[in-house]
Amino acid sequence: MMAARKLNTTRKMNTVRIKDEH
Repeated sequence: MMAARKLNTTRKMNTVRIKDEH
């Protein structure tokens, strides 16, 4: 469960990063 949560957080951060870049 913790691993899945960590992955979800990373994905969220990546999405925000991509949105900020564009």
